Amino acid sequence: MTLIVVYHDVANARKLEEFAKTVFAFNVDILVLSRPMTDAKTRGVKEVQHLAWTEGRTVMAVDDLFEAVNLFGPDKAYLIEHTKESTEIDTEAIGGELKGEGEVMLVFSGVNPPGLKGQVETGVSVHLPEIKGLSEIGLAAIILYEVRRHQTI
Repeated sequence: MTLIVVYHDVANARKLEEFAKTVFAFNVDILVLSRPMTDAKTRGVKEVQHLAWTEGRTVMAVDDLFEAVNLFGPDKAYLIEHTKESTEIDTEAIGGELKGEGEVMLVFSGVNPPGLKGQVETGVSVHLPEIKGLSEIGLAAIILYEVRRHQTI
């Protein structure tokens, strides 16, 4: 199965680069940059594309989250956001899904509060338990570590 990570609504180029480095460290198949803004759009996307090329990774920039989901049509899309409606993420189940065929998408937001559910009707809103205020880079590291760990068990 293919793991696609989407980073939506990021404005800071340095943050974008750090997020990409973190994601690439976990051998993510595809990184999608959804609606990068300001400095991230003008400088960060180029830096991440260069990083992806040197590491043999795939990166793509799209105009919005709707386009990212429609372009790949994942079997499952998990929206990482801590809301009243979100449920606790089950990294073991996601790791198990990645043992099969198809595509799983993890969507992280560069803004707070994320508000991802309103942009992707078919996505499942999830969060890490008892971890509030952690940046999306930290969230990505923890979640990807756990997903990959369960994928190899």
